Amino acid sequence: MPKNPAYDYVIIGGGIAGTTAAETIRSRDSQGTIALISLETDHLYSRVLLPGYIRDKIPREKVFLRTLADYTKHGIDFFGGLSVIGFEAAKREIHTSDGAIISGIKILIATGGTPRRAPFAVGIEDYTFRLQTIEDADRFHTFIAADPAPKGKNAMIVGGGFIGLEFIETAFARGYKAHVLLRDKQCFGNQLDSQGWGVLESNFGRHGIMLYPETEIHKAGFTDKGFTVSLSGGFDIPTAWIGYGVGVERNTLSFQGTGVHTNRGIVVNEFLESSIASIWAAGDVAEYRDIRFGEDRLVGNWTNAFLQGKCVGLNMTAHTSTERTAFDAVPTYSITNLGLQITFVGITEPREGWETISRVWDDGMSYERLFIGNNVLKGAILINRFQDKMVVSKLIETQKNISAQKEALHDPQTPLSSLFPA
Repeated sequence: MPKNPAYDYVIIGGGIAGTTAAETIRSRDSQGTIALISLETDHLYSRVLLPGYIRDKIPREKVFLRTLADYTKHGIDFFGGLSVIGFEAAKREIHTSDGAIISGIKILIATGGTPRRAPFAVGIEDYTFRLQTIEDADRFHTFIAADPAPKGKNAMIVGGGFIGLEFIETAFARGYKAHVLLRDKQCFGNQLDSQGWGVLESNFGRHGIMLYPETEIHKAGFTDKGFTVSLSGGFDIPTAWIGYGVGVERNTLSFQGTGVHTNRGIVVNEFLESSIASIWAAGDVAEYRDIRFGEDRLVGNWTNAFLQGKCVGLNMTAHTSTERTAFDAVPTYSITNLGLQITFVGITEPREGWETISRVWDDGMSYERLFIGNNVLKGAILINRFQDKMVVSKLIETQKNISAQKEALHDPQTPLSSLFPA
């Protein structure tokens, strides 16, 4: 690239939020110059599809969603393999790892997050895997594909969130015996009550998944039994590999102390604009003002990042403040795990003054937990009840008063669709 190029729009981050923003900008501004700076050399790929690639459900090439030709066609200059080592907000300058200084009139920060490092991984990195990037997926795929006899071998999985569930699914599909270490007493902490956890726990049991509540890895290394993990509870387990799925840290370091307000992420308003005008944030790194719930939120999922990229692209090309679009979407995440379809919608943590209603069906595999504040549905967890997602999402979006239906909600035999017809 030129030593110090200048652009109308500079986007830091080549994931779905940054790429969607760039393409939205181009659809509204045919002349403005656009630069997209990506830490990864690869062009846009779907993180959602990585587990399918690892399990050989889809070929690697199907994971990729854009080529260099796509960026060129839209007049987007793609700079891959670069990290931001300095940021001068007042000058609108981004200092990159190759020594360049890229300036932009309007700047979007869409740097996402980095998986938390495993504290026990020193010296055993070759056996420890994460699931965030295509490089992570390639490395894991190569490792397990090279195992000639996985059936019956142990796999150690750290974390009971969505990434942990992906590792469990992969282990089971490949024939490994999954041992799952939980920081809390159950998966998803207090988001599930005892009934909801009972559904998941029973399903794990049916599939031979071993659970270790409130347990950590004490140390790991080689013994006469091979690669072995020692747990805080005193167990030593020979292990083929470790899947580490304990959340991400938002990539805000390069922007701290620059005048851009950071907290858990880059703090932005409902228009996704930061504390400095003409600097925005979107995707996993954005700690945005949720106008529906009246609080600042971090949401780390693909759909949310796509929608924020679209919204911020509109706002970066708005000519006046009245043309801006407030970001307004109900966060939703779904996963299928060992035959259970699990969906989280809206706010799914108990709050002071709220009530929850749990609905459990006789099959032992279906469950709903509804989170209600001031007679308004705030969120829901659905297990094998995907048919209720549209009703739940609509209720959260409209903030409909449901006081008249609350009593009937306690009866799982009463369909939500009958209580809240379209």
